[in-house]
Parts: sequence; structure tokens; C-alpha cells
Amino acid sequence: MDQEKCASFGYRPGTDNFANCMMVQNSQRAEEEERSLDRMAAQEQRDRDRREARRRDDSDIDTRPSFDRDGNPNFDTQGNYQGCHGIGCEVDNPDDADDDVK
Repeated sequence: MDQEKCASFGYRPGTDNFANCMMVQNSQRAEEEERSLDRMAAQEQRDRDRREARRRDDSDIDTRPSFDRDGNPNFDTQGNYQGCHGIGCEVDNPDDADDDVK
């Protein structure tokens, strides 16, 4: 491709101008490859930084219990919460047991 490009500029193979054109094409390709590698390295660093930030973010921690008081799992195999919902799920406070006995 470089030879065709240099020939399209009017340089003839075997001349100094053609050789200089080939060196310029090679240099430009090497610079573009270096820029491309730098962009990929920068993107990989951004990805690593994002993953690290997510690991440090405490808001992602699920504070719901994994098991209910009877030992039944609160999550199904897909990670969906299956635990108790609504008023029937309230746990009796053992400190209030004395109020019931009179």
C-alpha cells in the first residue's frame, strides 16, 4: 500500500524521493500504532479505575438478610429477593413479651 501511495504522489521506485516517501509512510504508521496503543492503555486504566471505584462503593452492599428467622433463603437462584414482604413479616420484639403477660 505504501508503494502504491508513494507512486500515486509521482515518485518512481528506486529514487531517493520514493525512498523518503516510504520512510515517511512507515513513520506515520508507527506513530498511529503508538497512539492507538496509548488509547487502548488509557481505556484499560479507566476500566480498572471504574471497577475499583465500584468495589469501594459501600452503597452497593445489600444489607437485607440472606436467610429469614426460620432458615429459609430470602433470595432465589437468580438473586431476586424472595424474603418476607409486608406487615406479616414483622418480627416480635422479645422485650415486649413481658407486656403480653399480665
